[in-house]
Amino acid sequence: MPFNEQLPGWKATGTEPPASKKSNGFIPGEKPPADFFNWLFTRLSKVAEELQKNAAEKSETQAIRDLISKEIERLQGDMAAVRADHTKPLIIEVRTSDPVNPEIGRIWLRSDL
Repeated sequence: MPFNEQLPGWKATGTEPPASKKSNGFIPGEKPPADFFNWLFTRLSKVAEELQKNAAEKSETQAIRDLISKEIERLQGDMAAVRADHTKPLIIEVRTSDPVNPEIGRIWLRSDL
């Protein structure tokens, strides 16, 4: 979703207030120079522009979250399959012949030999 508000685009650079003025602020009844306000508005305009330029769209971040969630689910499924394979009980069959197509891991004993 794009931003709705237009940037102010304040271009008058103004003059940065001295450190003492930034620390103590304005006193009641004081009429600060317009250059101080121009400096402040220019800085705020640049900060807002930087934020809009570098902000990720909500849809982009949601798409990334969805991909991560799907990958986590897939990995959890893989982990469950591994866990299930390793926790199967050991079965040893007693047979009188060998199986035609034995599966890997299948164990049997011949009782006719």
